[in-house]
Amino acid sequence: MSTTITDGSTPAPGSSGNFVGFQQSPLSGAGGPFYPAIDGANVVFGGESSPGTYGLYLCHDGQISLVAEFGSAIPGGTGDFIAFNSFSHLSGDTVVFRGTGNRDYGFYVSAGGVPRRIADTTAVSPGQTIPLISFGYPVISGNAVYFNGRTASPTAYIATPTERSASWCR
Repeated sequence: MSTTITDGSTPAPGSSGNFVGFQQSPLSGAGGPFYPAIDGANVVFGGESSPGTYGLYLCHDGQISLVAEFGSAIPGGTGDFIAFNSFSHLSGDTVVFRGTGNRDYGFYVSAGGVPRRIADTTAVSPGQTIPLISFGYPVISGNAVYFNGRTASPTAYIATPTERSASWCR
């Protein structure tokens, strides 16, 4: 049995129109599809709200909301999002995703529709003196986000994002 959560007749949050597509390849920035993430009855998915306007959307408790879209400001960074990685993760109504701007990229968490930076290529991790230069895919459980990062050597991190910041455990 399947249940429709959205289709072309559904108004796209943050847009004046309905959804015109789903899982469009420009979301990934690498030409591949954007894969949805599921936690119970909740799902985060890629959608196109108007031709050329792509975003991440969350269906939580039957309500669809905008997580982030191309052209929205990068929290804690400079510029706007121009791509999202192919994978995101979800725990309840909290989404963790990788976003890319013109000059840098990082991991962001959104709870209640407000994206916040966890770490990006300008962030200096605990015990290091240079910013992170690369990341592995994040995983979320409750309010803890696990990810691999690399500065001078590979390191695993757990971030516990709060409303205003993220503390890191190395």
